[in-house]
Amino acid sequence: DMKRRIQIIEEAQPNLAVSIHQNSYPEAEISGPQVFYYGSSEMSKKLAEAIQAQLIADLQPPKEREIKTGNDLYILKNSQCPGVIVDVDS
Repeated sequence: DMKRRIQIIEEAQPNLAVSIHQNSYPEAEISGPQVFYYGSSEMSKKLAEAIQAQLIADLQPPKEREIKTGNDLYILKNSQCPGVIVDVDS
C-alpha cells in the first residue's frame, strides 16, 4: 500500500502531498490529530504547522498535539515532493 502511494504521488507530480492516516490507540493519553513532516524540508514543516493549527482550531481536541518530524516514515522518506502525514487518531 505504501509503495503504491509513492507511485501515485510520483505519477501525479504534485507541488505537495498530504497523506491522511487513521490510527487507533488503546492508551487514552494518545489521542487527537498530529501532523508529521520530513525534517529537512522547510516547506513540509510550514505545511505541517498550518494544518496542525487548523485541526486544533476546528476540532478543539482535549489534547493539543504538536507537529513532529517523521524522517523514518516511508511516505515522507521516499517522496520526491514536499509533503506531510496527517494522523487523525481516534
